[in-house]
Amino acid sequence: GQAREEEDEEEFSSDDEDMGLGKLLPCSHEALLKGHQKAVTCMALDPAGARLLTGGMDQTVKFWDFNGMTAALKSFREVTPYEGQQVVSLAYSNTGDKFLCATTKNQCNLYSRDGAKEVEFAKGDMYVHDMSQTKGHVSALVACRWDPKDKGKCLTAAIDGTVRIWDLETCDKKQLTVIKAKNQRGQKATPHSACYTPGGDIVAGCDDGSVKVWDGKAVARGSTQRAHSEAKEAHQQGSEITSVSVSHDGVNVLSRSRDDTMKIWDLRKLNEPLASYPGLENLHDTTTCCFSPTSSLFMTGTSVRRMKDGTTQGE
Repeated sequence: GQAREEEDEEEFSSDDEDMGLGKLLPCSHEALLKGHQKAVTCMALDPAGARLLTGGMDQTVKFWDFNGMTAALKSFREVTPYEGQQVVSLAYSNTGDKFLCATTKNQCNLYSRDGAKEVEFAKGDMYVHDMSQTKGHVSALVACRWDPKDKGKCLTAAIDGTVRIWDLETCDKKQLTVIKAKNQRGQKATPHSACYTPGGDIVAGCDDGSVKVWDGKAVARGSTQRAHSEAKEAHQQGSEITSVSVSHDGVNVLSRSRDDTMKIWDLRKLNEPLASYPGLENLHDTTTCCFSPTSSLFMTGTSVRRMKDGTTQGE
């Protein structure tokens, strides 16, 4: 049996170079889930893989239950966090019992698994100049993520130039910690994406072209003035980094930008990327990238320009 397993592994590795992407990914079946009236901007799958959340430019979050879904492929529930506010980020808790929802409003919401709003995060005072002195964000959110090591904490990022750490027990009053992103001249840098590493460090992609990393333990001690490590010119300055994603082993980070590239980095050595993938058109500020469960593969979406006659460019 062991010899046969080794033989199978050799066969797989020798064929690996010749295999198309369709052989590596389970693409034999698909289900088209229709429901949103406008573009879908974000998704979240619960840890059990049983429920999917989708958010869109139509300002709604739709709930899809794979176990209870009929052949009609309909969502079983929808919520509208805020009228007139596009949904930009969704995140299930590590146990799947709650989820966070961020919109283009400056307040994040916490929902139960079934869509009951539990908490509305505090909002900041836009007339306070120092962002570290406000109780919450003062501008549109771009991301919400759960702390991987503490189920009672999470982060949000916004175009007010801050990443904020929250305790769910007090998030309706004010945040725990404010991280102000700064460029090389010490001026405000705007995060357009943020996430945690598996170890609890904080990663943000900013409009100055940088990918910044803050040590989670140092942040908890109050060290938030400067990023503890960064790729200073990771992407073209002025082009939003629309997504950052860390591998499940915490070694690598992906960055996706409006400069039409995706890059992969070693978090321990951010001076240059391990690989860069140009020519990936990105017209939207919600374009994401992610790793597969084993971190052996990663992917992103690309944009298609639609012509006036309804066809796509190149058709």
